[in-house]
Amino acid sequence: MKKKLLIVSLLIAVVLVLSFIRIHKINKNVPKDFAIKTFQKNETASMNAIDVSIVKYSLGKAYHYDGGNPNDQYTNLPILVEVKVKNTSTEVQNISMLKESSLFGGYDYSQTGDVNISKKQLNPGEEAVLDYNYTVDKKTFKLDSMKFVIGTVSLKKYDYKNYIKNYQKGVYEGIVFSL
Repeated sequence: MKKKLLIVSLLIAVVLVLSFIRIHKINKNVPKDFAIKTFQKNETASMNAIDVSIVKYSLGKAYHYDGGNPNDQYTNLPILVEVKVKNTSTEVQNISMLKESSLFGGYDYSQTGDVNISKKQLNPGEEAVLDYNYTVDKKTFKLDSMKFVIGTVSLKKYDYKNYIKNYQKGVYEGIVFSL
């Protein structure tokens, strides 16, 4: 009986030690700090390959959504965010990856799948306009604290050198526009 207890105890100890080593190895390269750059409307966020700025945003007309039961009733509010992008690199840039952006209003956020891009391929020096169409819940979305957030995938593509340099220092980079 004592031998069995000793073997089980040793197995548990080995599993715990291996788990600790694995968790430490996984988390070793995870950023521990944040470097969030915040911009205002009409200010320009410069990355290695592109410049991004918010031209304007507008609120649409609120409408009622009926999901079919009393707990699925919402007042939706469409929000349009117009973003200007300029290619500052010497190469052609495909800006379609900028579709992955979010709109935050307090703790409530909205992803968009509806982005109109005037031109997906930008030659050096060219500009394009992107219209992001969001639909938010009017009751929970805080309009007075709206933030437009550029996704991590976009930062990796268009600001790769800075993103990787900061990431290797343990810093997670982000770009946010206050509206």
